[in-house]
Amino acid sequence: MMPQNEPLIALNSPLLQQILPLLTQAFDRLSHMPERYVDKIVRIEVETPVTDLIGFWAAQSHPLTFFWSDRSGERQIAGIGELESLADRADLFEIISSRLSEDSGAACYFGGMRFSEASEISSEWSLFGRSCFRMPIVEWCREGDTYRFAVHVLWDGKTPPKNLLATTVSFLSALQFDVVTVSPHIPSLLQCEDRPSRSEWRRQVKAVLEKIEAGEGNKLVLARQTTCQFSDSFPASVLLSHLDSLNDPCYLFAFKTNHNQTFIGYSPELLFDRNTSVIRTEALAGTRPRGETTDEDNALAADLMQSAKDRSEHRLVLDHIQSALDFLCTSVNQDPDVSVCKLNQVQHLVFHLNGELASGITNNTILKRLHPTPAVGASPRSFLSVLSGLETFDRGWFSGPIGRISRESCQFIVGIRSCLAIDDQVHVYAGAGILAGSNAEKEWQELTYKMGPYLSLFNFL
Repeated sequence: MMPQNEPLIALNSPLLQQILPLLTQAFDRLSHMPERYVDKIVRIEVETPVTDLIGFWAAQSHPLTFFWSDRSGERQIAGIGELESLADRADLFEIISSRLSEDSGAACYFGGMRFSEASEISSEWSLFGRSCFRMPIVEWCREGDTYRFAVHVLWDGKTPPKNLLATTVSFLSALQFDVVTVSPHIPSLLQCEDRPSRSEWRRQVKAVLEKIEAGEGNKLVLARQTTCQFSDSFPASVLLSHLDSLNDPCYLFAFKTNHNQTFIGYSPELLFDRNTSVIRTEALAGTRPRGETTDEDNALAADLMQSAKDRSEHRLVLDHIQSALDFLCTSVNQDPDVSVCKLNQVQHLVFHLNGELASGITNNTILKRLHPTPAVGASPRSFLSVLSGLETFDRGWFSGPIGRISRESCQFIVGIRSCLAIDDQVHVYAGAGILAGSNAEKEWQELTYKMGPYLSLFNFL
């Protein structure tokens, strides 16, 4: 039992009644733990009944939250609060490794990085920094059919455990456990503005094609930012719920930095997934829309598979990844051939690879070898230098590495098919690879297809 002079939680939730004794016991043990547990994260968790995790995430008033779902939807996590934030740290992976122990369990840091660390940060991306990874105070997560509620604790070895318990209890008491149903209502769309404009896009594509013809590079990905202005603040929960309803094989994420600023995405592209010494990755490139009938859809997929331009674009991405794995791994396995990945609005060429990492390979080394792939950057990588003279907006975390880092694993996706919701504006992002044979009008239409899940929700298409 808690001492009577400690602030009590409002025990109007059966879940809180269940977890409070476990928290009390865990905090009591802190002062008796060996010194090696000082400055380590401890995770306390309980199994719970089934719940709507997006509804739980949407119900919270805390300014710092995230949501994560893997592409199968079998693993979902709603994180609330900030136990620790690691921003713009060159020693990110080393610090995380020092924080996590065998008692950290499934605890993960969640966050992301800018597409380009070197580029200037614009005002709309200022709260995200060059990189930021958070350990949440609270997680509600699902693994298959099993749901767990978890609390994370970081003890400095000095603060009395009873004081830490009181702080944690106070945080829990502010949570909303009555899951909300996300309303489909959205404010009125007032206008949309493209950067670049369609005419400027033609000029950019022409400039890139001229440089490719001159032998300066093989491919450069150009991006578009479509800013949608609404009559009122656009709820991030509506965006997240809508993307989840599409049931695509995509990674779903939301990273909120304050009450009204959230980066949300629905990425089909895995950068890498490391589990101890095994790494998985994939090459994703080439695009066609989905057909309105099965026959039309299959014809579009066949056209994609047979397109010399799209196969060449995919080959550039695959060569980059294979070269990276040759350096990182002692052995590599891969698909026998390229296949088609079908999403709600578009379909892509995809090729899966996995390997056994060589001894001593760090997460930081993997990240620097793989990011950015030619799927979002350039081939060769040095050709990216052209981008600063063409793009007129800040990509921020769009097309950057987004993911989670735990004690035994590290998973990063590519932050594409994403948007930044700020008050009454939503900035939607998409990119298209420009290489020999590209047509500016077709590439512009491809960008619109990729933005489809957002623009259709806004009734803009």
